Order: sequence, then structure tokens, then C-alpha cells
Amino acid sequence: MTSPPPPLPVVSSYRPDGSLFAQRTWLDLASAYPHYPTIADIKEGLADEALKQSIDLGPFMSPTPYTIQALAPLSRVIALFRPMGLRHLPVVDKVNNIVGMITRKDLVEPALHESLLAGMNKVATPD
Repeated sequence: MTSPPPPLPVVSSYRPDGSLFAQRTWLDLASAYPHYPTIADIKEGLADEALKQSIDLGPFMSPTPYTIQALAPLSRVIALFRPMGLRHLPVVDKVNNIVGMITRKDLVEPALHESLLAGMNKVATPD
């Protein structure tokens, strides 16, 4: 039975004389990295009354957001995202009801490729 290899150093610090001062491994970093509670943990710690409360996010929202029609071509989506610096783009139907949301992550090449392949089997028809 062989022993596992020693952990590779991630960060090494040296003294002015060149001797090793400290090394940090991935395990050191992972254990020191802050771990935040999950949404379930937070909900568990709240009273029922607190869960019924709401907050007005209106002051933080744009009164006239950019939107895109559900049947708009991909080129138009990209044309809106790039120059406007958008992170989210609501997708609306003909009467401006939100039917979806496009994010920057959706436009990353692998996600985009999968979406295009999945869409090849569907025919978009107007409502």
C-alpha cells in the first residue's frame, strides 16, 4: 500500500534569506474559506411571522427595463447584451407578460450550443 502524495503547495512565502516561511495547500484554503448558510438554514432559523414579511424592491428596479420578445432572433439578444452591459434580460410575449429570463450565463458558449441543439427539434409558432 502506497501513501498518498503530499499536498501540492498553492502559495509559498519566503523570508528575505530565501528560506521557506509558509506554504498553503488547497485543503488549507478550503477550510479557511468562508462557508455561508444555505437558504434552508436561514429559513429554519426564522419565525413564521418573519417569513410572511415582504420588502419593497421598487427603488432598486428599473422602471423601464430592456426586454425582448420570445420569438426574437439570437442576434438581437446578443446585440442588446453587449453594448448595454446587461446581466439579465426579461423575455416577454406579445402582451408583455414575462415568459422567461435570459442571463449572461445563458450566452456562454457551451450553454448556448446546448440550447441551440435542443431548439432545432422545436418549431417556434406565434401565439
